[in-house]
Formats: sequence, C-alpha cells, structure tokens
Amino acid sequence: MPVALLARPVYATPLTTMAPIPVDGSNGQAGHQAAPTLADWMIEHGYADVTGRRLSATDYYELEDAANEAGTNLNQFLHARGIQQFTVYHPADRFWTFQLIEAALFLTTAAVLIGVVVWRVRSRMI
Repeated sequence: MPVALLARPVYATPLTTMAPIPVDGSNGQAGHQAAPTLADWMIEHGYADVTGRRLSATDYYELEDAANEAGTNLNQFLHARGIQQFTVYHPADRFWTFQLIEAALFLTTAAVLIGVVVWRVRSRMI
C-alpha cells in the first residue's frame, strides 16, 4: 500500500492539461474533462480560475449557485469568468516504466531481506 499510495504517483512528474469550459451545453453541472485517453492514469481533475488557482468543491458550488441565481447556463457562466478544467495525469506509455521501477524496488527489498536472514542464520551457527 505505501508503494501504491506514496511512491507510485511520484515516479515521474505528472502532466497537466488545461482546457476552457465549452460555452455550449446543458444548464446542469459543467462537464468534467476526462484524461486525454481512457488508458491514462488520472491523478486529479477539477477547475481552476484565471490565475491557475485550483478551485475547491465549495468554490465550484458557490459559482454554480451564482449561475442558478442569475438564471444563466453554468458553462457560459464559468467560461465568462475564465474558469478552466484541469487534468493531472500520467500517460499510459509510462506503465511499463513504472512496472520496472516497482520490480527493481521489490527485488532490491527481497535481496536485502534475504541477506539479513542469511547473516542472522550464520551468526547463530557460529
């Protein structure tokens, strides 16, 4: 679990894409931008303001409420304020690189543990 949760996300710097919110669309929740392909490993996605500051869920819902109060289409409301969708992801072509990094990590750990066991067994026999 520590490898999956802590180490794996930092094997390489994830890529970030920013895309404007489309003006057209229904008056419901603004569509979330998916990772560039379905095979990519998406780390995070959401909305950012014109300065690049990522919006919290509270910020987003405040904007959604303001759009509803104004009777405006949510996508148009967000687009007019420069809100963009962002996606932070690792491309699918990094899969085997990540697998090799983890294999090396686990093999090294196994070799060290085997060495410790051999050393302990030999030191007790002497």
